[in-house]
Amino acid sequence: MPYIGKTPSQATRQRYYLTASGGETSVSGTMTVGGTLTFNDGEFVDVSVNGVALVAGTDYNTNTANTIAGLSALSANDQVEIVVYDTFSVFSGDIDSNLSVGGNLSVTGTSTLTGNVSLPDNAKAIFGAGSDLQIYHDGNNSYVEDAGTGYLVLKGSDPGIALQNSSAANLLLTGTNDVSLLFSGNAKLATTNTGVDITGTAVTDGLTSECAAGDSNLALTAYHPTSTSARNIAKFQSNVGSTQADVVTIGCDGGIEAVGEITTTNSLSQNSNSIRTAIGNDGGSATFGTSTNHQVKFFTNNNHVATLDTSGRFLVRKSSSGLATSGLEANFTADNGFLGVTSTGSTAHFNRQFSDGTLITFRHDNSSEGSISVSGTTVSYNGGHLSRWSRLADDSKDTSIVKGTVMTNLDKMVVWHHEAKEATLYGDGDEIPEGKKVGDEKTPAVEAYDEDNEQLNCMAVSSVEGDINVAGVFVNWDEDDDYNDMNVAMTGDMVIRIAKNTTVARGDLLMSAGDGTAKPQDDDIVRSKTIAKVTSTVKSHTYDDGTYLVPCVLMAC
Repeated sequence: MPYIGKTPSQATRQRYYLTASGGETSVSGTMTVGGTLTFNDGEFVDVSVNGVALVAGTDYNTNTANTIAGLSALSANDQVEIVVYDTFSVFSGDIDSNLSVGGNLSVTGTSTLTGNVSLPDNAKAIFGAGSDLQIYHDGNNSYVEDAGTGYLVLKGSDPGIALQNSSAANLLLTGTNDVSLLFSGNAKLATTNTGVDITGTAVTDGLTSECAAGDSNLALTAYHPTSTSARNIAKFQSNVGSTQADVVTIGCDGGIEAVGEITTTNSLSQNSNSIRTAIGNDGGSATFGTSTNHQVKFFTNNNHVATLDTSGRFLVRKSSSGLATSGLEANFTADNGFLGVTSTGSTAHFNRQFSDGTLITFRHDNSSEGSISVSGTTVSYNGGHLSRWSRLADDSKDTSIVKGTVMTNLDKMVVWHHEAKEATLYGDGDEIPEGKKVGDEKTPAVEAYDEDNEQLNCMAVSSVEGDINVAGVFVNWDEDDDYNDMNVAMTGDMVIRIAKNTTVARGDLLMSAGDGTAKPQDDDIVRSKTIAKVTSTVKSHTYDDGTYLVPCVLMAC
């Protein structure tokens, strides 16, 4: 059936329903259904009660905005229906006020917006058929999210793209082919046609650098492009709390300065025409020199100046051990090691600066036994005596001769004979000096010979009372070689052996008693038979036969 009421040619329609409480002559505000009653033009409002259409202007009026008035009093549960028509037209032009769209807005063609587009939290601006690109704010953070399968591409024309902070300071800049990261407007990292430039200090938990495909070398280069003075290439530092310290420095000359140890599990070497330095883990130990010689060699101006060989000998200005070769040798390969200096001139200098005092200290079993000191122009030999080597006439070793025994001179010279020795050759496993090879002569052949001896004669225990040939007192047997040599003290501080029942006094001059002991002279005149002067009657030692030792000053020469 045809519609009863006003019907505009173009309109939107909104229905409202109200269940009356009874007695109402007007209705407005919130309806039972439809929300708040609203209309723009009262001429386009239809009202019906219980399905019966009312006549506008007679049964009701819309003189008051958004209100249906002039009704006959409604009964309880009356059903009031209100239909509101608002006109509209197909629009082309500008919208100067707010535009509210309740459903989807589909636009074909180009839309131009001159104001802001406002979206609430979590409302997304979605682009792409598959919602590939989404821009939104979740109340805390803002997102530009690419949910598609391709790249998220940001394009900018020259000069490029800038990423800024809230103060409009540039954090990232792109050019035609480069990218720069900035701090306070200053570029700190920038890409170039050759790699990456870093301005300032790079702090990293790890750094891995690899050669490009086809390259055989990896070069790390550090330099100052405008400096004319020497600068360090690199410094490696450690931080402990707020304290920063250099631990490794690499200089422009290639030198490396390290505060701690430099440890390597493989070889660390420098090679020129020949190996000058080689450090590595060879057989579980660091080695210097070549991997076959296992020795430390020191060079200055390409000249070999010192060697530390595998036997622990330190050689200066010589390449092999032996006192016949000029140079310095510290040979401590065994308990009987020695320090030897061989030279065509003076072999040792002891120079105490600024004050008088000790030049050299002599120790035995960790106790000081004597010294050489200087006072002004006077050199003193303290706590010792002058002794010499000697031997019994039959070259035997008589262990019954004890310390302090009086000795006498004999008219027989000591002979130190050396047997002939064949030459030795370098073999596999030997330390081979530069210029030598396996099979070369290591030590030359030596013919049998006797050492030159012009002054050292044999001795015997004195058997003559008042012996004028007294030579001194026995000290000990020399155990450092295979000869039965003995040391005999001649002058200086020593002890002397006194017979069991003989009494001496401090200041007594002593002579031979004829049985290897000494006794007081009858006078206090120093004679050819005088051997010593008693300095103390304190017995330093008593032998099983009752003879004893007392301190003295020897006068045998």
